[in-house]
Amino acid sequence: MAKYEIRNGVGIIPEGTTVIEEGAFANCAELTSITIPNSVTRIESYAFFGCKGLTSVTLPDSITEIESCTFDGCTALTGITIPDSVEVIEWSAFQCCTALASITIPASVMEIGCSAFADCPSLASISVSEGNEVYDSRDNCNAIIHTATNILILGCPTTVIPHSVTEIGADAFYGCTALTAITIPDSVKVIGSYAFSGCTGLTSITLPSSVREIGESVFENCTGLTSITIPNSVKKIGEYAFWGCDRLTDS
Repeated sequence: MAKYEIRNGVGIIPEGTTVIEEGAFANCAELTSITIPNSVTRIESYAFFGCKGLTSVTLPDSITEIESCTFDGCTALTGITIPDSVEVIEWSAFQCCTALASITIPASVMEIGCSAFADCPSLASISVSEGNEVYDSRDNCNAIIHTATNILILGCPTTVIPHSVTEIGADAFYGCTALTAITIPDSVKVIGSYAFSGCTGLTSITLPSSVREIGESVFENCTGLTSITIPNSVKKIGEYAFWGCDRLTDS
């Protein structure tokens, strides 16, 4: 196992290290920044989990995968550059990075796991680089869309959902507390589980007549929601879809 050090808040990883093991720096409150040497080819799950003081990370071009929960709970991390070598971003990789303001998905990324950027309320800029064959940010929508299925998998308060989107994916706006309004186009048929869960700033929403299904916990804990229009086209509403919406009086 490699020997890691933290000096004055800076994480020191020895040159020649190839793997940063699972949970290596987990919950290191004193860690504020780290530079990972080019010898590292793998960062295992939970490596930086809960490092609440971590504000800066430099990832090398040798990394091909960001594993599950690698940066989960790094609440001070404001931005990160994902190198062009990365092909996979696993589930919950950046979940609860509450200060993360922007993210660019490089053309190399072929897979983004569920909840990879869930509960990142400060996200204001989202884009996918041109040339990506799996994901896109068509029409400058400020979101990530799975190209083949037209599913919007990640949005933010300024997202404009394109009329080509057929589904708002699970966790797409999860924890987006700054979201106050959203227009859902009449191309959308499905709203996935937890899609708007925790959007406490959302006060009203109108679903178009194209919507057939509302998933589990879609509007869970939308505590500011007072009004929602549900069309007759909806055939299925999942469990706990409006759990915690205590102010909802009109639906």
